[in-house]
Amino acid sequence: MPKRSDSKYNSQQAIYYQNKKAKDFQSYAFMLIDDFGLGIMPIGGRTENKKFKVELTFSSKEVESLLTYGLTDKEYPQSLCNVVCDFVERCTKLLVYYGDVYYEIVYYYPSKDKDKPNGFCLIDIPNYSLKNIFGKCFQIIPSEVRTSYKIEKRYISFPKDRIVKFPFPRLLGGKRKIVKILNELNWIGKHTTSPEFVFKEGLDSIKQTFFDYEAFRKIYDTKVAKLTRGLGWTARSMYKNRMTEYYYLYRYVKFHGTKAILREYIIDKLNEALTRIGKELNFETQIGIRGLLSPADCDNYLRKLEREEIGFNELLDIISKDI
Repeated sequence: MPKRSDSKYNSQQAIYYQNKKAKDFQSYAFMLIDDFGLGIMPIGGRTENKKFKVELTFSSKEVESLLTYGLTDKEYPQSLCNVVCDFVERCTKLLVYYGDVYYEIVYYYPSKDKDKPNGFCLIDIPNYSLKNIFGKCFQIIPSEVRTSYKIEKRYISFPKDRIVKFPFPRLLGGKRKIVKILNELNWIGKHTTSPEFVFKEGLDSIKQTFFDYEAFRKIYDTKVAKLTRGLGWTARSMYKNRMTEYYYLYRYVKFHGTKAILREYIIDKLNEALTRIGKELNFETQIGIRGLLSPADCDNYLRKLEREEIGFNELLDIISKDI
């Protein structure tokens, strides 16, 4: 399998440039994106969960090597397990941030005639540069980028078979839902400090209006909790003292189940891409994840919690040891 740095001949079309209008998520929104990535897979494939495995349905050293180098941006990846864990984590954060993620399937060739590929990689295309028009995917190239890269084309059109799209799953509300949640969390994050009049009047020893900061924060904490109720996010325990121990644990398990849904979804979409890639590189395999709690497992534990068939500490121990 050729390394990226060794592959002079490839099919890459996407152009990478800095986004000057990137979303500047702060506070709660930033934490939600980060928390989705944390714990969705064992970090680097390392875990005390001995049941955890990344498996291939049809495996050989050649196929495993193809996937190990094809799914990473590292020059010397450690193992397929490590690579798959990193891919799912990266894809998750991009997916939550943008609401959908696009990858270009790039094939590598041993010679300049580009006859038969001998390797591949999946490279995410900057979401902000893409447009979907009549079912076709285009990358719009700004004039300053065209000048810098000496490109005449104003846009790049990608063949359908070279683009892999990961839309935010409908089971979790779809792109519109997650974008709305992030935007509202971002607004809340910018307004959780005391109002400006409090600071102004604080400098005036004569005119001071009573301000209940605790009640002020409770309003925002309640809003955050309601916004993310469907996901189960606990906001890193920032409002833990405002809910019962039972409800906090319920949300903790639910968010774990939400990440399990996203993990299985990403693996399914990745396997769809591998089916397409396998036809070009003459292999047939699928990636499987074993030993982690499934969405159904998390739902089952929530039902047990509701029926008082499992203790708080026991359930917390099960979830915390999953990844």
